[in-house]
Amino acid sequence: MPRLLIGIGRPADKADVGDYVLDEFTADQASLVDSIMSDALRTMMAHISKNCAEIIRTRIEDNSATEEG
Repeated sequence: MPRLLIGIGRPADKADVGDYVLDEFTADQASLVDSIMSDALRTMMAHISKNCAEIIRTRIEDNSATEEG
């Protein structure tokens, strides 16, 4: 099963990682996250559409083979 992983990096100043991870995004970071999420959504939808089309094609082929056999 495909997964989507998004990393946040590490604090540059070796600050506490917990605080870094839980801190609010800056405006620049929030904009970047929005862009990444939009790209991720498009990619996931393309993947789902491709898989759905493949499933439908396979079912049609299976039904045709059953009717012929």
